[in-house]
Amino acid sequence: MSSLSSEITASVPLPGAAKEMSGGNTPIAAPADPTMAKLRAERDRYVALAFAAGDVLIEIGLDRRIRMVSGACQSLCGRPPGSLLNTDIRDLADMQDRAFLHRVLDCLSVMGRLDPVPIRLLHASGAKPRVLVGACQLPTFPDRIFMSLTLMPSTTAMDEPRDEQTGLLTKDGMLKMAQSSATDPSGPTPRHLSLVRLEGLSSASRTLPSDRAETLMHEIGAILRAASLGGDTAGRFGDEEFGLIHSGEGAVAHLPAAIGKATKESGLPPNAVGTAIARLDLNVGQLNDGEAARTLAYAVNSFAENGADGFNLTSLVGGLPAAMERAVTRFSSLNRLIERGELQLVYQPIVAMATRTVHHYEVLSRFPDGQTPYETIAFSEEVGLIEDLDLAVFKKALAQIAGPKGPKIAVNLSGRSVQSDAFRSTLQNLLKARTSIAGRLMFELTESVAIERLEASATFLQWLRSQGHKVCLDDFGSGAAAYSYLRHFDVDFVKIDGPFLKAAGEHPRERALVSSICRLCSELGTATIGEMIETEEDAAAAMAMGMEFG
Repeated sequence: MSSLSSEITASVPLPGAAKEMSGGNTPIAAPADPTMAKLRAERDRYVALAFAAGDVLIEIGLDRRIRMVSGACQSLCGRPPGSLLNTDIRDLADMQDRAFLHRVLDCLSVMGRLDPVPIRLLHASGAKPRVLVGACQLPTFPDRIFMSLTLMPSTTAMDEPRDEQTGLLTKDGMLKMAQSSATDPSGPTPRHLSLVRLEGLSSASRTLPSDRAETLMHEIGAILRAASLGGDTAGRFGDEEFGLIHSGEGAVAHLPAAIGKATKESGLPPNAVGTAIARLDLNVGQLNDGEAARTLAYAVNSFAENGADGFNLTSLVGGLPAAMERAVTRFSSLNRLIERGELQLVYQPIVAMATRTVHHYEVLSRFPDGQTPYETIAFSEEVGLIEDLDLAVFKKALAQIAGPKGPKIAVNLSGRSVQSDAFRSTLQNLLKARTSIAGRLMFELTESVAIERLEASATFLQWLRSQGHKVCLDDFGSGAAAYSYLRHFDVDFVKIDGPFLKAAGEHPRERALVSSICRLCSELGTATIGEMIETEEDAAAAMAMGMEFG
């Protein structure tokens, strides 16, 4: 925003108020009365504080029409302040957020103040800048609402995938926000996840004209968002299933009445849509908010993927507590295993194909609970234990090669771990104290979690190589991001995914792809390792495609 002195203010005078100026920018002489000067200075101080918190300040009447506007309107809306006067405030919002803005402003009559909530504006250029909207009413101005609009950072919850009909987050997006909101120490507690089923919504909405059905879905999204924590932690799980994160019972008590009113206004008969609500606590046992939210996300996803009855409120409420209990038990068990260092390590030999001599050993983890390593690692990534697990494996492997001589080993690093500032710092400090083993310690970057912080991760991997550690890109071919990682990360080895390599032995198309990867890696100065080479036939096929190790 430009400086306050250069901002333009436009206003509609209050009824009966005397005009203080004839033009919008005419200076007003400072009053001679010291008391008036003090009052004006106090007023200016509050105005400055308001602009420190918001980019645009707006005053509206109870009819929701703008009476005064000041600030960076051109930047946020693409329009000068004067053109916004007498405009309905909802017309500034993107179509999908207008019903939501209407709902949250209705709450002011009860609360008197609106905690900032996110909405998308509709810029004259067609862009949709995201802002936080705050609002309040004052006893001295009962017929006015005072609002602030503050431009949001470029990466926010509003970037998460959304349901087109309601504007709500998708299931995955909402559960991601559940994790985020639960780990926010400034947020209210306790926090809950309420599951809402709107029985009959799908069939009832199909009986409405398309414009009314569209409006109804917008209204339902707005009602749920307005009740959710921070105004944007509500999501759609299915055709008639929704969820929202909230604090306290009052946030959802009004939902049946509000949704009933919205369906009636859309033209549907009374009771055409039934509302059922079930609440699940985010605070579970000894888990803190963040751990509980991540475990809940895992349990919901797991239940949704494996539930035989489909993903609906009845099956969710019936089966999720058991799934949640299993997830919490597993979290606690794995956490104890990590803390006590009771992991079992085994070593997979990686050999040079031409000579069959061992080049190094890959360190693999085994777990006593009967779960496969893949399942346990995936679980660790979902619930936030993977950094602790990676460090525990590293420390145990480090102890086993502590002597002056011994084999080379490769330790796995999760894509989630290398994106963590705390993890990178801890690992760097451990490595700096053991510089003598650099030539015998390699790292394999796994692709089980998408790496979004590419630059920070690339810098860290380059630091590892500068310290004498070889780096391998694991499971190449199993994910769509493999080539992107190869472009961003300098690595010494690329490991070809086992099933991909097996398929290459049987199908010419896959064989051509693997051969091209080997040629590309050769040109980059990167060696290739093949997984799941178990027979002489496998070995001969891998070498024919250009594989160097296996």
